[in-house]
Amino acid sequence: MRTLSAVALLALPALVLPADEPAPQKEVAAIARELALPPRPGDDFALDKQSFPAAALRPYAADVPLEEIQKAPPNKYKLRTTVLKAFATVREAWSPPVPPPPRPLPKGAKGKAAPRPVTGFLTALRPPVTEALKAQVREYQVLPAVGIVKLEEALRELEAVAGLRASEPRRWQAHHDYAAAELHARLAFLHEYDLSLGQVLKEELPELGKSQDGWRLVPAAKMHSKKDVQKLAEQARELFEKVAAEHRDTPWAALAKRELARPPGLKWEATGVK
Repeated sequence: MRTLSAVALLALPALVLPADEPAPQKEVAAIARELALPPRPGDDFALDKQSFPAAALRPYAADVPLEEIQKAPPNKYKLRTTVLKAFATVREAWSPPVPPPPRPLPKGAKGKAAPRPVTGFLTALRPPVTEALKAQVREYQVLPAVGIVKLEEALRELEAVAGLRASEPRRWQAHHDYAAAELHARLAFLHEYDLSLGQVLKEELPELGKSQDGWRLVPAAKMHSKKDVQKLAEQARELFEKVAAEHRDTPWAALAKRELARPPGLKWEATGVK
């Protein structure tokens, strides 16, 4: 069999490889569904609308269907089930189920039925700061109080399986890294949010000008929380930086960069609420 000489090979025209195409949108959408977490107030970033190079996502291909992982015994995919539980805990802490309406009091009973507990975040206020408003603010404090406990437990469980990360494929290493960063960041956020609600109870709000009729809770570069909460925010930033560096050109990096651009603090700002 005749073979081409080295000189002949060099004489052949260079092979022109096509430019790398974007990854299929259904693949990006699948990752986005796995990473989907409730937005913080003001978020409008849609991961499933972003484009990523196909070559960058190739090492992150799914090896086991998500449904199989969810149905398997917990110890079979211990890190993966712990990561999924962490994501589920964030969703639960951020969007607690809407409680059913209170039952009416029996006929002839005195008093009023208890109001339905509030859900979501309080981000706008109007004066005056009355005792009735303060009572409502205390109801809003239930979400961060309960959420902090749940997220702290999820973080402990995630840290307990960190030693299994190296044996996992790239997709689940990225999931683990992102989950750890989000738990730190959201814990810091809930502490800062709870402190902001406390400022309302103490009536520590900015003075209103003539053209201002209320306050809005807005992001701030400086945190008002104590050092332990500020440390959580610093750890979150370090973890997001790691995600952005180790998983470049992927959905995990895009989300990490989105978080890195977010100011860590919160503050009440006098403004026109209308």
